[in-house]
Amino acid sequence: VNLARTYAEQYHEYPAYRLMNMNTETEHHNQPDFSPIGLERARKLFGGEIPKGCENMYAFKHSTYPGLVKDSVIEDDHPVLRFYRWFWLEGEGFNVMAKDMMKAINEVDPNLLVFHDPAARMPYMRDRHDGMNPWDWTYTTPNPLTLTFKIEAIRGFAEPGNDHIVNYVQVLWKQWTAGAVNLCPSAAVIRLGLLHSSSRPVFAVGHWNTGWMTKAQHLDRWEGVQDLHKSFWKPLGPILTNLKQDAPRRVAFLVSHTNQLFAETFRGSWQTGPALSAWHEAFLRAGLPVDVVYEETVAEGGLKDYTTLFIPFGEVISRSAHKQIAAFAAGGGRVVADHNLGYSVPGVTKVESTMDHMTWPNWGWYRLRHKQGITAPERIKRMWAATAEIARVFAKERSANPVPGDPWLVVNERRWGKGRYLYAINDKRSAGAVGKRWNAILEQGEPLATSISVPTGGTKAVYDLVAHREITPQADAGRLTWQTDFAPASATVFALLPQRIAFLEIVAPKTAERGQPLAITARILDDGKAPIAGLLPIRITIRDGQGAASEYSDTFAMKDGVFTLNGWIALNDTGGTWSVTVEDLASGRTARKYFRVPVR
Repeated sequence: VNLARTYAEQYHEYPAYRLMNMNTETEHHNQPDFSPIGLERARKLFGGEIPKGCENMYAFKHSTYPGLVKDSVIEDDHPVLRFYRWFWLEGEGFNVMAKDMMKAINEVDPNLLVFHDPAARMPYMRDRHDGMNPWDWTYTTPNPLTLTFKIEAIRGFAEPGNDHIVNYVQVLWKQWTAGAVNLCPSAAVIRLGLLHSSSRPVFAVGHWNTGWMTKAQHLDRWEGVQDLHKSFWKPLGPILTNLKQDAPRRVAFLVSHTNQLFAETFRGSWQTGPALSAWHEAFLRAGLPVDVVYEETVAEGGLKDYTTLFIPFGEVISRSAHKQIAAFAAGGGRVVADHNLGYSVPGVTKVESTMDHMTWPNWGWYRLRHKQGITAPERIKRMWAATAEIARVFAKERSANPVPGDPWLVVNERRWGKGRYLYAINDKRSAGAVGKRWNAILEQGEPLATSISVPTGGTKAVYDLVAHREITPQADAGRLTWQTDFAPASATVFALLPQRIAFLEIVAPKTAERGQPLAITARILDDGKAPIAGLLPIRITIRDGQGAASEYSDTFAMKDGVFTLNGWIALNDTGGTWSVTVEDLASGRTARKYFRVPVR
């Protein structure tokens, strides 16, 4: 705690020093403490003796503790469940220390953003990091869509005011996952991991093990990330950072710490994490993004915001959550589950598909080396079957969503004002050199030509914000459909706007004086000269009389058709005829004006 305070005092005055990340990889290292000091601490803070058998931080199969479970439900006041909730929320200690460090840092500078990682490497306890911004990193095995599930899980416990979510792509395929040795992920997989990460409202995305990408034999990875920055993040970054809301979701995806701690068949985050991610992937490939909802949220009545609940790997549950699930179902809510459901739910629908094969280590080289487990090509076949079943079972919920024409295309709708923004990722992959050798990964990006269909919803025009052009969709039965070609491991954002862009205008002074402010206003208008509602990406380039670009040149997010850039003409700036060029990165229009800075 004192060290955190010292670093904050030493560096907080530097303008670029705005983030502090603490205690990386300290989670899940402490076991219940049966020393005299530990027992006394438990008596004081837990309120009693540590229950017999509670020796492992990840608990145990419920069958080993007679009387713990009845009808696959555990009472909330059972000493064992109470102990493990206390242990992970307080007794384990590292999260408490992190909170104390955060408090010390913010006493020095309340404006410093304090993060802690890993934020999601323990049982799914929603309130473990209350008050802290969550940071995590994610491996791209068995595929890059693990990033999306991790971010949605983090979003499920992030709180307003402490919801600056950061997630990094781990540039490492660990031994026994994709192959027999540690490997550097392919350029396509790294790019896809970053694209899937930024498809959600996050504060930042990035990558660990950057040095590995800059080695001579891996430079294609570094060049792939550089290209992504130049072609995607730089022009669209201001748009993505302003798109803080997804389109409303109607399906809740349950994660339960009670199940992870006490399930009989599939327990623990290491074993079940990839399988939960696989179920989440099936929903995404069916065009149905879902909200990851924690057991605590369900117990507090949080299902009222949804029409449907999906329960994967639901062997056991707490009484309070079970009561709310039963009430939700009895009140007209729809509940769907896989075959692992152990507790009763009125009118539940059971899907035939399963993701049991995606529990660790079934999909990794660790199992495949013994001619067991499931290969990457077989995984995809089963994923397509699960995706088709999800699309069929959830047809009603899916009808209000954008629908990709191919399950390799992964889409997510975000909104700002009257604008709708469709983030679309070409996730199509085949086996490259690593995949063909070890048979555990599909790492080679492939091109994709497919369609996208969206509810019309008042849309008058569609724009591809990466290609900077208008799309001409076909309208039929209340939906718009268009064809799109994607390069390997690429993405775009489609803007669905209530008006068609007709004009781009610039308002700039005729002259500007050194040492005085400079204001340049750009407007994007429809054919009636009304400002376009929504967010639009623009690029403004200011050049002096010698052609040098001004430091104020950049890409920006125009809000509701108007953007004003405020800058200064420096005392030592070059005189002459200056130019200001504005590019509308939605329609591809360009406008230019000139102004004079006196020569002296």
